[in-house]
Amino acid sequence: MKDILYLTTSSGMKNTLLITTTYGEFFIDGKITQIKKKFELDGFYIGLKSYIINLSAIKSINHSIGFVYFQNDTILELNTPSARKLLNHFKNRGGV
Repeated sequence: MKDILYLTTSSGMKNTLLITTTYGEFFIDGKITQIKKKFELDGFYIGLKSYIINLSAIKSINHSIGFVYFQNDTILELNTPSARKLLNHFKNRGGV
């Protein structure tokens, strides 16, 4: 699980998730709501509707443009409100 950066729904592909890891991107069948319910997701942020984000892999967040920068230089582009929500979560936990 530590190699997973984030999971997201795949637009245009029903019941398909995109998993981005330190090694690459992979598609799997499934629904994000099922993943959030079935798995112990300690260390992952599940407060966004279409994303599950590995908090320990984040290097920084630029909420004004909606970018999340990961330790391996991968960039996740969120909308500004979602990036702000993620940043607030970090601030409440004492991170970033």
